[in-house]
Amino acid sequence: MRHIYLIRHGRPEFPNGKDCCIGRTDYPLSKEGLHQAERLGEYFSKIPLSAVYCSTLIRSIKTAEAIAREYTSVFQREALQEIDCGLWEGLTFDYIK
Repeated sequence: MRHIYLIRHGRPEFPNGKDCCIGRTDYPLSKEGLHQAERLGEYFSKIPLSAVYCSTLIRSIKTAEAIAREYTSVFQREALQEIDCGLWEGLTFDYIK
């Protein structure tokens, strides 16, 4: 039996510390996001994984690497790219409302 786990990347480092609408903007993981990724890695260290796939954005790659650790490979795929938020990209949610 094959199991597929769908996991969102850890919390990004938002500009000015304010949550904003991001899709394809390549923000790294925040300190909290790195901690979240580490915890995911700990959780998945007990589960045999044959591969980990992620988008090409750094926050996704770092989360995937934390999950894969040295146990399996990480495969980056353009097809897993985050959505394009268009005119809303980078705007705060308060501003969008």
